[in-house]
Amino acid sequence: MSNSKCSGHIAEVIEGKGRDWENEEPRAVGEDHIRDHLRNLKVHQSMGPDEVHPRVLRELADEVPKPQSIISERVWDSNEVPTDWKRGNIMPIFKKGKKEEPRNNRPVSLSSMPGKIMEQILLQNMLRHMGNKEMIGDSQHGFTEDKSCLTILVALYDGITALMDKGRAMAVIHL
Repeated sequence: MSNSKCSGHIAEVIEGKGRDWENEEPRAVGEDHIRDHLRNLKVHQSMGPDEVHPRVLRELADEVPKPQSIISERVWDSNEVPTDWKRGNIMPIFKKGKKEEPRNNRPVSLSSMPGKIMEQILLQNMLRHMGNKEMIGDSQHGFTEDKSCLTILVALYDGITALMDKGRAMAVIHL
């Protein structure tokens, strides 16, 4: 993508040209989305502050989606997250060295599974929306599905070698 195309795309995204954001309806949090997440829960994860084990939620994957979708819809509509979903149990996870030394542990927050599921569905909907509205450029590799640090390095290498083959100069600034 040339610099002018890139800056034009960025300007369009910032200004929101051709987009009617206010009239768009948010995607519903469907039972099928919740069921899929429940069926894919890792049963060896620890419980959150609600003391509901992921194994229980996974085994109840056919019963939980209906009430969970109702709660999630209310959260979505009201923009208010239940207090229980905001709580987390901070646990030390051992890294290396002596277990007694605090610096050898990292803090991990164990939060509510229904809250995590809602976050994952929200993230998927936001990414889908941004993709549909072409808000994410082709040059974006971080936090993008099917792209990574490796894909950006391959693209950079291809760009540099293509310019070198043409006898052109290349300057790279990496942040």
